[in-house]
Amino acid sequence: MWYIIRLIMNNKLRSKTTHYIILIISATMGVIFLFVVFLQFRSTTRNAMAYAEEDFFQIGQILEENEAELDKIQGDFETSCLAHAKTAAYMIQCDPLIFEDRDLNELKKIAGLLEVDEIHIFSTEGIIIFGTQPEYYGMSFDSGEQIGFFKPLLYDRSLELVQGIEANTAEAKPVQYSALWSDDGRFIVQIGMYPARVLEFRAKNEISYVFSLLRSNQGVDFYAIDPETKLIIGCSDSTQHEHRRDGTVFTFVEEQGQEKPMFTTIEGKKCFVVYKKIQGMYVCYVTPIVTLYGGTAYNSILFLLGLLLLTLIAISCVSYYIEVYVLTNIHAMNKGLRRITDGDYMEISGIKNSQEFAELTDHINDMVLSLVENRKRIEKERDIDLLTGLYNRRGMELEIEKIMKAHEAIGHCAMVVVDADSLKTINDTYGHENGDAYLCRLAETLDNAGLRKSLTARHGGDEFVLFLYGYEAKEILEHDIAALRAKQNGKKTSLLNDVVVDLEFSLGVAEAEEKFDYKELFKKADDDMYIDKRKRKNRSRAVKRTPDTD
Repeated sequence: MWYIIRLIMNNKLRSKTTHYIILIISATMGVIFLFVVFLQFRSTTRNAMAYAEEDFFQIGQILEENEAELDKIQGDFETSCLAHAKTAAYMIQCDPLIFEDRDLNELKKIAGLLEVDEIHIFSTEGIIIFGTQPEYYGMSFDSGEQIGFFKPLLYDRSLELVQGIEANTAEAKPVQYSALWSDDGRFIVQIGMYPARVLEFRAKNEISYVFSLLRSNQGVDFYAIDPETKLIIGCSDSTQHEHRRDGTVFTFVEEQGQEKPMFTTIEGKKCFVVYKKIQGMYVCYVTPIVTLYGGTAYNSILFLLGLLLLTLIAISCVSYYIEVYVLTNIHAMNKGLRRITDGDYMEISGIKNSQEFAELTDHINDMVLSLVENRKRIEKERDIDLLTGLYNRRGMELEIEKIMKAHEAIGHCAMVVVDADSLKTINDTYGHENGDAYLCRLAETLDNAGLRKSLTARHGGDEFVLFLYGYEAKEILEHDIAALRAKQNGKKTSLLNDVVVDLEFSLGVAEAEEKFDYKELFKKADDDMYIDKRKRKNRSRAVKRTPDTD
């Protein structure tokens, strides 16, 4: 019967699948080439846009970092200019002959010592009366816009001014000037320094230099365009820098109105252009279409040939697929279900080559997982004391049984029975909620007693059991028991509503080695606990009868 069902299913699935595959291939063969070309065009375009975005981000990051470093360098240079101006004023003031005798050689020595290019001394009226460049003698703060920058010094002698980098009058050389009053107020000192490092870094911040740092794909050009003048202000091709073009490159920004990729003609070449506004300029990523899509047709033909080959292989493999994958999966699923029925809750695995079977397998595995979790939850509720989180009596017995079955080294061991003292008094005085809290505090104390190997359980009511095992020497075991006895008295513990009581308990011990009878060992420890409890009660009565001796 099973063979007949299998044969029918095999024939139906094989026939139906083969029919649909031939139908789909026949219907799509006429348009497959165009579809592949479309996908490749779209993929290539998206990749170009992604590369452009990466380059734009890198350009913006370089410009921001360079701008920040340039600001720092300029700030440091301005500070240095003022410091040199103060030093020059001090040296001139300390050597009156330089100022009074107009000793040009000495002044040039100071300039050489300070490594400054120019030193000018102004009178209190703002006129150059002395300096390393005699051609400037007689000029005043009213002699031009550049020198007039320092005129506020005449009205506020506390000012220390630093001018931006500008070309000097004599040589058209870029110089940064700074000026301030001498300490004695007899003259104003102005120095000029050539900002070599600032200019060098400015050159590195030029957009064309930034373009040269990029590692873009072959055939890609970058243009930086001023949106107002429509001029190229930077270009990866230096021959085009600062030359006005035929207008094609520059008008698209206004026409589009948004930063979108586009196709346009540049110098007779059809190009793909992506652009973005970065720091007030439009940065364009330009790729000729021939370069961008050159490999599309070749790749499409290869793909089509591969598709034809795969089609032939697919049709010939349909029968094999039905037999191996579908029927094999059904067999594997039936085998897994039989295993689950027999009580083995392992997940069904290995059925992932069919979406339907995979989903069915996942549902069955979810059901198995739910059964396992419910079983664990039931076992936990059965074996764990809900109040303290410790093992209950059954849980303790099962754990000890597991240890014995696993042939784990028992070594020197001991059963410790603990009974909470004063629980009834706490229940009567502070309520049963505080009584439960008292039991929880005792459970925490026992479970965190720092014993080497131990199991802790609430045996019932106010009674707890500890099983200490795996000790190599009896002395070590007795040391841990003594440490546990030390916790019997004197420890304060906090309950609910700020109630603080003494945490006290009676304790009984029964020791063994390797093989033992659980019930017998427990009875010995329980008897010993009651002996300890009577001793503690008698001791407590004796203390109460003893009069105060203050």
